[in-house]
Amino acid sequence: MVDVIVGGGGPAGLSAALFAQKNGLETVVFDTDDTWLHKAHLFSYLGVGSQDGTAFLETARRQVESFGV
Repeated sequence: MVDVIVGGGGPAGLSAALFAQKNGLETVVFDTDDTWLHKAHLFSYLGVGSQDGTAFLETARRQVESFGV
C-alpha cells in the first residue's frame, strides 16, 4: 500500500518523495517529465555547480530511486 503520492518529478516533488520515503512512508511519484528544467542551466542552485537541468534531474532521480521510490 502506498502512503504518499507525489504529483510531479521536479526538484520539489523529488525532494518531497525523498523526505517521505526516508521517514518510512511508502512513496510513489507520478510525472510526465515535461518540465522547464530540461531547458534550464543551473548556475547557483544549492549544492550544485554549473550544471545542465536534465543532468540535474537525472542525478536527483537516481538518488530518490536509491531509497526505493
